[in-house]
Amino acid sequence: MEPSRIQNIDLFRDLLFRLGFDVSRVDEKWKFTFIKAIKTERALNQEVLDFLIPSALLKLICLC
Repeated sequence: MEPSRIQNIDLFRDLLFRLGFDVSRVDEKWKFTFIKAIKTERALNQEVLDFLIPSALLKLICLC
């Protein structure tokens, strides 16, 4: 099993922004990354959702 370490923090921060979060702080301590982000009322970027969650899975989630 590979570690779930964030390889590119700037890219991750950009993805969070596109998903409607304002990232106010990123702290790296030893092997942990702490991210403080607040969900905003900004609309989600559908392209990012389509990339992260395949449409079939998204439909399955919405049916439950």
